[in-house]
Amino acid sequence: MSALQVTTETFLDHLRRSGLLFADKVAVAESLAVREQLEPKEFARRLVRDDLLTPFQAERILEGNWRHLRIDGYKILDNLGVGGMASLYLAEEVSSGRKVAVKVPSEKHKFDPGMLARFKLEAHAGKVLRHPNIVHTERLSRLEDVFGVTKYLVMEFVEAINLEELIDDQGPIPWPRACDLIRQAAAGLQHAHAAGFVHRDVKPSNLLVDRGGHVKLLDFGLAMIDRGEDADEFSLAMIFGHSCLGTAEYIAPEQTVDSFAVDARADIYALGCTMYAALCAKLPFPRLNNEELIEAHRSKPVRPLRDRGADVPPEVAAIVEKMMAKRPEDRFQSMKEVQAALAPFAQSSPATFDFSALLAQRAASARRRANRTGQRSSRRLTGSSSVPGRDSVPRPPQMSVESEVRQDTDVRRSAIRVAPPPDSARDGQPASGVSAVPLPAGAHCTLAPFDGSPPISVLRSRIIVGRDDDCEVSIDSTAVSGHHCELRLEPDGWHIVDLGSKNGIQVNGVQTSDCLLRPGDRLTLSHQHRFQIDYAPSPHKTATPRRLALLVILGTLAALAICALLWFMW
Repeated sequence: MSALQVTTETFLDHLRRSGLLFADKVAVAESLAVREQLEPKEFARRLVRDDLLTPFQAERILEGNWRHLRIDGYKILDNLGVGGMASLYLAEEVSSGRKVAVKVPSEKHKFDPGMLARFKLEAHAGKVLRHPNIVHTERLSRLEDVFGVTKYLVMEFVEAINLEELIDDQGPIPWPRACDLIRQAAAGLQHAHAAGFVHRDVKPSNLLVDRGGHVKLLDFGLAMIDRGEDADEFSLAMIFGHSCLGTAEYIAPEQTVDSFAVDARADIYALGCTMYAALCAKLPFPRLNNEELIEAHRSKPVRPLRDRGADVPPEVAAIVEKMMAKRPEDRFQSMKEVQAALAPFAQSSPATFDFSALLAQRAASARRRANRTGQRSSRRLTGSSSVPGRDSVPRPPQMSVESEVRQDTDVRRSAIRVAPPPDSARDGQPASGVSAVPLPAGAHCTLAPFDGSPPISVLRSRIIVGRDDDCEVSIDSTAVSGHHCELRLEPDGWHIVDLGSKNGIQVNGVQTSDCLLRPGDRLTLSHQHRFQIDYAPSPHKTATPRRLALLVILGTLAALAICALLWFMW
């Protein structure tokens, strides 16, 4: 049910049935609705303003999705993150008022044996592992109601930003701080290894960093238990297979061959890839599909950090290189060795972030994921090089209570660097980010970054914008896809086309896949990197419609005159 279909009475009914408020608070809401005769969205905003609901709760009730806003003794407050198989929510324990994180499988995977096996492994790890650098998992529970059985995990809540978000927000992490963050992660993994666990999915998004700069490792859903034939691990092996289990960008070479036969050194490799990404804000092997990534981890040497623009001491670069050695025997042999190697270079520092803005960004990401899931049935994506059909149209703006009530996420300022393509640098072209190719008079386009970086002059009729080095405009951000979007000149003006990016493009705040840009429009990549478009339409193109209209009028008059002359002569 959409917000437009919800009446105030329906909203109140859903609010009562959600179990979010006690009877006295429901009575306050009912009194407000009767006294002020508010429309549903305004009513929802008032309840948020009066702290009776969170923006997330109000939005879900407006949508008619009120049923799982309370799970047993927990009230769901907000969205902490969405993955391919599960969602993580901020919740409040009704009995104590303390905040926890609740992990719930997606509707598609709630009865999936593989998902349930992962939940059981994560719950088991949570019972065994107690360490300050590991998120504590309290228990695995089940909710049974008229809608079926839902299993969920209750976990420790940490108000933190994950390392991937931190890199996206601030660019490369200074090497003393990166050494400290990775050292802390190594301490948590050493504890897990000593307890017989191999994580097998170490990556930046699985490292949380709180405001004090303290690191906590999460997501042991793919952890391997190194103690005999564990039933849950065996179940996971039978369901998913273990030839290649993990995340392709960070997976150890031996893990791509047999994920069941790995040991702690596979986590050392993945943590090395994570540190590499932190130091240069770029993936070790960019611009590759999964098959190519796996082959690269197995046989391709990684580019030195200094070649990727990272300003690191040779000793720190050597540590990363050793962690990422292709052969396990050439790496550090334990996380304790990794900690010892990093300790002399590590320097702790606080992390600065706006948690409310971060939650808003994650909620927007969840909506984009849901939108993409719906769109996949109508068109097939073939990776970053695929281009949406030219008949695709921008989605209309959908203002939500959540987006209106939350703080503007523009407070998160991302460091953006624009790099010239390799060919233009070699050929002596101007280092403006785009090779010089003549354009029609008045068609030159400028992208003005909102972060104060110098404007980018677009001097060719077609450019690719993305993270990869071969893009005409290269942005150092893992939030931006390798080939994110294309900017091209067409007869009616400049168009922006999404190239199947993971985080999308927005024009004036509206998600789009193919859109005509007008001077003054605001272009946003991945909800983070913002540019103002400036170009002057060609005067010849502007005058063309008028000339056509004049020609049509003159042609019509001439035809009428000829007809009149022929009539008189006849």
